[in-house]
Amino acid sequence: MLSIFLLFSSVLCQKQETKNTRELLIWQQRVDELTNGIFNDSKSVDDSERTFYLALLAKMWWKVDSAEAHRFLKKASDLMLRDVELDDTIDLSKKIKYSQKTLQIIASLDEQLSQSLTEKIAKILETKGNGDKANADSFVMIGLQIVEKNPQLGYALGVKSLNYGYAERLHALILKLNFKDSILAEGLFQLALAAVRRNFGYQSAGGLGIIVFEVRDGKTFSDTARRSYLELLAEMISAATLSEPDRATRCEILPLLTERLDKFDEYLPNLALTVRQQVQLCLPFVTGYTAGITKAETGDNGPQTADEFIRAARDTNDRGLKVHYFHRAIEKLNDMKKFEDIVSLLDDMTEDERNFIRNDIWEEFRADYASKLALVYFENKDLPAVYRVIDRTPKRIRPYTRFRIAYKISPVKDRGFYLENLEGIRKELDSIEVNAKDAASNYLTLAGLYLKIQPTESESIFRNAVKYINKTDDENPDFLPEKDWAPLQDYESLSSELLETDESSIQGSLKTISSRRSRIRLKLGLLESTLQRLEKVKKDVELEKKVLRTRMPNQ
Repeated sequence: MLSIFLLFSSVLCQKQETKNTRELLIWQQRVDELTNGIFNDSKSVDDSERTFYLALLAKMWWKVDSAEAHRFLKKASDLMLRDVELDDTIDLSKKIKYSQKTLQIIASLDEQLSQSLTEKIAKILETKGNGDKANADSFVMIGLQIVEKNPQLGYALGVKSLNYGYAERLHALILKLNFKDSILAEGLFQLALAAVRRNFGYQSAGGLGIIVFEVRDGKTFSDTARRSYLELLAEMISAATLSEPDRATRCEILPLLTERLDKFDEYLPNLALTVRQQVQLCLPFVTGYTAGITKAETGDNGPQTADEFIRAARDTNDRGLKVHYFHRAIEKLNDMKKFEDIVSLLDDMTEDERNFIRNDIWEEFRADYASKLALVYFENKDLPAVYRVIDRTPKRIRPYTRFRIAYKISPVKDRGFYLENLEGIRKELDSIEVNAKDAASNYLTLAGLYLKIQPTESESIFRNAVKYINKTDDENPDFLPEKDWAPLQDYESLSSELLETDESSIQGSLKTISSRRSRIRLKLGLLESTLQRLEKVKKDVELEKKVLRTRMPNQ
């Protein structure tokens, strides 16, 4: 009986092993097909962009097959150096944009290689350098990617950048450097202050002010650095008030002063009174917004309640102050969870008031607070009120309200209402009120949500996403970020479960994408999750082999 049991167990394990081995081959074939597709499609984009996609392939393959990952890593690094060094028609700043993103990936995989590449690119930039501020930005952008792994090199790149101008993100480099080496960070901070002092750059001074008083994860800048910064502000406001004809221009420094007046009391009390007097001299020469905020910061009584902020917003003719008061009113109402009042306030705004706030911000507020209000009614089991809130939301932004609701409810417990929202989104995305780029990105999100509740519908949803991606790309031949269907993402994360719903249809939809760039971004998202699935299947197969070996009788 024992021998029969062992034989029976062995047969069962072999069948199970065969089944999982077959699944392993299927997922291996999928990742190979996606990888080869990305590699071949990347040949159609500029080399600077292609290096980034090759680096992403290396990163995704790193834990699965190190040899394959290193192959892509070498291709990316070799191509990047050739591309930066090449004198062609491609804008150098565009090349650096992709190079710094590529270096960030390489640094996470191979620190020594990233340092070598960074040093070589820095030498190329110096050789090509023409004193343009773009070089300053390039050095800092590269420094931002490697500073965590190599603080000394990050510092050196920051210093080099000051030879060409003042980089817009130098303060960000100093902040990241402070987490790794506070001495180097303080040194670069003082050099940056000196550069600002030479040119009285208000915007640059603002960037340094953002970081010097910040406390993040227990890291701060020294009192010496803070006093140095305040001394710079004191010099600026003093220079602004010396000559009345220059005040209209130089008093632009005022917003930097008003939010830090209390810091003078703490760090430079001997200058505090003088600075406050100079602030008052500048008030007549600045906008109503700046003057209003300054008065509030210096102790003048202003609006306090939500109603007072709303009245103040209606009464003022200053655009900046109006926006500030509306924002403060919304903050007050949100603190009291008066979401219906916020929705009414937003709906009652005139067209000019919406434009002052910016229509995209108004739409974000409107969709968000409508969802919060609807969820309150849903928790109270008042479905008619939920529907009224949704129907009252403008159709163009209604999908965003529904998405927020769907994320907060259960696809199992609240299946009916969950599915109802997904169907509503599906209909609204095809309406003329929704533009193509928004429909494209939202259909991709919707495909993922349908996987949770009706997986078979995900393929048709994905097909609709591809349709709108093609339409968006046709309307955006220069691939401008503001017109892109996913402007903030290097690739679109997609679930590998899509391939299990109807693989041939999904692959067919991918082939119909007209833009190679968009095709790459979707395939990268699929590859990432498919590689994760492959890893899981590999572990399952190895575990079953181990179990099989333990059950096999000794030979």
